[in-house]
Amino acid sequence: MPSYFFKKSFIGQQWLHMKNKIINKLRKIIKRERYGLHYFLKDIISRDKVVVNYWIPPQSDPEFYNFGDDLNRDLVGLISGKTVIPYTFSSISRLKKSVNYLCIGSVISQLTNERTVIWGSGVLSPELPLKHKPLKVLAVRGPLSRDYLVKNGVDCPEIYGDPALLLSKYYQPVSYKKKYKIGIIPHYTDKNNPLLDIYKKYSGVYVFDVQNYGNYKLFIDTLCSCECVISSSLHGLIISDSYGIPNTWVEFSSGILGGHFKFIDYLLSVQRSFDNFPVELTTFIPLDELQSLAGDWQPPKVDARELMSVCPFK
Repeated sequence: MPSYFFKKSFIGQQWLHMKNKIINKLRKIIKRERYGLHYFLKDIISRDKVVVNYWIPPQSDPEFYNFGDDLNRDLVGLISGKTVIPYTFSSISRLKKSVNYLCIGSVISQLTNERTVIWGSGVLSPELPLKHKPLKVLAVRGPLSRDYLVKNGVDCPEIYGDPALLLSKYYQPVSYKKKYKIGIIPHYTDKNNPLLDIYKKYSGVYVFDVQNYGNYKLFIDTLCSCECVISSSLHGLIISDSYGIPNTWVEFSSGILGGHFKFIDYLLSVQRSFDNFPVELTTFIPLDELQSLAGDWQPPKVDARELMSVCPFK
């Protein structure tokens, strides 16, 4: 009985919260160590491999950090048919100074090194310094990313496209039906926005979690069951474009690093206007109005063949 009252007390609640926080942190550390060992062994054993450099922050879940970033591992594996080694866990390849690739994500400024080949990545902000010049640039996400590289003395072809646009060519759901009128894909910085709790109550709405999504197939299967998508996540928009799902760019907050730069970079690459965007979503909008936001969507105008023609591991 005393333990019951302790758990219900304020101090007890605080203690339980702290205990759960510590347990979750330890689980992430253990998983990261196991993940690191897994790829260390693969790096040693695998002869046919591709080292891909993408964003895996320290102390994060190395397997499910963010759908857009994690997609590097899945898409490169689908395209190449090779073992994909995350650069973060590629100690052997780094020691050998093997080539590494930047493909999906706004990571050119932060992750480029002298052995990096860029195929489709972009820039987060033009204000960020370029720490290292890449070995080679094959394609970038959009013209703003190209301008950034050229201004930093890097040769960059006028070949544009986010590789995530290619996902629908490599994976299609076996079968699906339109189950939801609206899919909402918040950027991970927006996932706790109270507006989302309201929309979750509606049976015709599915709110995605880009950090806890199971696997890419489950994410895509659910996405394809939505009639339209609204997203504050760039790759929520790009993946929707890939699968031909009407979508629109919304903003729940101003908390996304880099502001609008990466979104405009992408929209320019697919020849889409960004006038009147993003739509600010700070108060509840009825579902019919929310759905109508994607009414003017047009398929992306981009030459995927050109992007694939310079793919380094096809």
